[in-house]
Amino acid sequence: MSRVVSLHFLFQLIAFSALSSFACAQTIDHQPLDAFADAWIDESHQEANIPGVIFALVHEGRIIMTKGFGLADLERKIPASADSVFRVGSVSKPITATGLLEIISTTDLERDTDLRSLLKPLQINPPLKLPLTPHHLLTHTAGFSESLFTQHKRYPQDHLTLSEYLARHLPPRFEEPGKVIAYNDHHTMLAGYVIEKKTQTQFASYMESAIFNPLGMTNTTFHQIKFSPSIENNLATSYHFNGKNFTPYPRDYVDSTPAAGMRTNANDMAQYVIHLLDKNNSSAQVQLSQQFTHHPNMAGRAYGFAEMSWKGRRVIYKDGQASGFAARLILVPELKLGFFVAINRSILGPMGAPNEAGRFSRNLTSAILGQVVTEGVQTPQTDLTEQPSNPDLNLYAGTYRNVVAARHSYEKFITLFDDVTVQHNAPNTLSIGKRVYQQKEKDYFETQDKPAYRIAFSRDGSSPAHYLFIGSGAYERIAWYGTSKNTPLFAIGFLVLFLLFSIGAIYALRKQRPNKSANFYMLSSATLKLSFLASFGVYVATLDPQEMFFGPNLALHIILGLPVIAMLIDLILALKPFGLVGERGAQGASRYLIATLYLAIAGAFALWLNYWNLLGWRYG
Repeated sequence: MSRVVSLHFLFQLIAFSALSSFACAQTIDHQPLDAFADAWIDESHQEANIPGVIFALVHEGRIIMTKGFGLADLERKIPASADSVFRVGSVSKPITATGLLEIISTTDLERDTDLRSLLKPLQINPPLKLPLTPHHLLTHTAGFSESLFTQHKRYPQDHLTLSEYLARHLPPRFEEPGKVIAYNDHHTMLAGYVIEKKTQTQFASYMESAIFNPLGMTNTTFHQIKFSPSIENNLATSYHFNGKNFTPYPRDYVDSTPAAGMRTNANDMAQYVIHLLDKNNSSAQVQLSQQFTHHPNMAGRAYGFAEMSWKGRRVIYKDGQASGFAARLILVPELKLGFFVAINRSILGPMGAPNEAGRFSRNLTSAILGQVVTEGVQTPQTDLTEQPSNPDLNLYAGTYRNVVAARHSYEKFITLFDDVTVQHNAPNTLSIGKRVYQQKEKDYFETQDKPAYRIAFSRDGSSPAHYLFIGSGAYERIAWYGTSKNTPLFAIGFLVLFLLFSIGAIYALRKQRPNKSANFYMLSSATLKLSFLASFGVYVATLDPQEMFFGPNLALHIILGLPVIAMLIDLILALKPFGLVGERGAQGASRYLIATLYLAIAGAFALWLNYWNLLGWRYG
């Protein structure tokens, strides 16, 4: 915390640290832990300019704490409490996984059942060559591209059922099932679709009757339009903060319901954590176990959760954010400890970068785990003497982009800055940024840190690596012209070139040079491209990322239409200097040369736009 810590908070911190130092065998004293969390959240949420927080802490089947901090509604001055109902975004995903596992435990559906016949009503492209199973959906290894646009609606009459949404908007696949973890809302939506098909019941209603009511989660819902009075009366409001003022987000309606549509409160989530950490609950034990990893030494996925290591102990977690709300669910199964936190402020700033609120839940995680988690068993490092002989590390060097991406529409530009570069160093090491990795076995590398940072690769035979694996995430190799380093250079280069052509065309027109129509076409096209580059840059830099879920607005459609019009003008321009209209002699040759150069650059610009799906026929 940046400000001076209050005496109360400091006292609780010292008291908790002292008690923890005498604890044996990882016992947890609930009273100082309760006080520590209370003081930390109370102090920190104000520093992070977060209106309200709800929090639940569970240990060994007991609710240690459920509480609200700050305000659930700024305008009406309604305090946040353990009863306040917040949106949790993608924290919906593990709850949907619990629902599908309940189906598996009570019907003939198995985790490895081939779902291709059940999914036949949906248009899956390209067609599946291998079985697609519930296991693939719950581990995000089904191979679908992502798509955020149109997942949310502003008006209830526009809200789609799950079947309607998937029939219209299911994105294409980029990989066969079981190959790579690609976190994706549509994997969980398909899991909800399977629930509906197997039960012949609307997803939200099934979850209410099969999961929420039996667990006592009476103020939790996936319904989007009509709520019970107890939920309606406790709905919190979320906010965007511009550095000075809070602006409330209006209520919206989520079509991607199983993946991001749940509303809940701290009391209900405490019951869910108790359910998951119950050692006698065989279905929960399956859900929390590691179900997929890219390498045995690396973090992987449980059903609905990602893994990480904290002081050598396994921690599973899920983050979520939607429409100005953000949430995090943390479980340490070995210690039977779990907690849930949600806030009502947007966590993303311009260009999708985390803001101060976006760092709140991670700092809270560090604070609590730093107090209660002692050193666990470290994963042994591979002996360097087993290093493969004469490895060709150039096969791994290159730039890789996060596989969580839209590849089929202009939403692809969102992934621009989500890439990493792997460099081959001498002698026989790789580096990502300042971290240096040594090869321990084929396609697997570690740093010398303790605990070590680990990466792995996937490649075929002697060909360069196609995938890079970091933690439980995956990155795919991309070409040099699509990297976050080179793309801005391309944009600046095109901007300068089209500016020069515009200036030249204006000069030629003012001097009454021959072939005025060609000069006019060149000026018009170059101006449109300049306008596109400038306006698109401003649009992306100032966009509230929450707006992406509603799909492109009119302003974006107009901006994306500018290069399309410019390309049509270029077609006319191509005919002017090379067709029936032209000049002879040196002046004509000069015009041909300039036009040829301009059209070559315009063609390169078109290819560059096509790579980012920013031309009209790639609207998706």
